[in-house]
Amino acid sequence: MRARSQKNRWEEELPRSEQEMIWTTLYFMHQRDAWYDRLVQLCGNPEGQLRGHEAYCEERISHWEEFARVAAFQFRSANPDYPDVWRPILTPS
Repeated sequence: MRARSQKNRWEEELPRSEQEMIWTTLYFMHQRDAWYDRLVQLCGNPEGQLRGHEAYCEERISHWEEFARVAAFQFRSANPDYPDVWRPILTPS
């Protein structure tokens, strides 16, 4: 009974873990996009004195982008069925 119980727990845990992998990557991408929105707002500001703020936003964008990219890569390595949810940030040219 103990072995069956453990097997049932793993069967319940696997789908939850797979969803958490997706949620984690999507959260990192959401944070990256939030920082990008802040950067766009700062660039629209006519005052040129906020260059340090813009640099900080760019650093945070890079930080969250790297988190999302690495998480997606590692999750895909651990689970071949992991869907490819990571998308690079699209910036206007």
